[in-house]
Amino acid sequence: SVVNASHVTLQVEKTIGDFTDSSADHNLTVNADAANVLAGDHILVGSLSLKNGSLVQAGKDIVISGAADSNLSGQGMVDAGQTLTLKSAYNGVEDDDLLLTGKKLDAKAAINSTKGTLAIVTDELITGGDTTLVDDTLVADNVELGGALNASGESLVVVQNFGSFAPDGGF
Repeated sequence: SVVNASHVTLQVEKTIGDFTDSSADHNLTVNADAANVLAGDHILVGSLSLKNGSLVQAGKDIVISGAADSNLSGQGMVDAGQTLTLKSAYNGVEDDDLLLTGKKLDAKAAINSTKGTLAIVTDELITGGDTTLVDDTLVADNVELGGALNASGESLVVVQNFGSFAPDGGF
């Protein structure tokens, strides 16, 4: 299934995608071109493509479950009210200019942003692999890395706590 939103605001009261099994891979593709795609609760997609400063926002969780080379790309902002989950690695491409925000960003694999521009702003970042940033931004209160953090070029990394932390905010 495909949702194409171009130069519009698409607002859904509850959920975009099938949330009956949140652990399943989702085959929905959302393409936003100069558009706002807003869900009151959840967004569950296989791939998400943003163009021309689009906004994809959910009041609760966003889950992107597609393969690493087709899960997330474009220009715009992905904003989860609670958790943004990337089930596969993120591999940036030259034209990417993305801002990822949410209380928690749970990247099950690597974040590889050697091409394009990526900004991550979150209370809690958890990764399942290496995080590679080139001329990118990472701002997080707590970071739990599944591999190395490699930041180069003009990257800005502002982190309050690296390593183990209590999920309830206690230290």
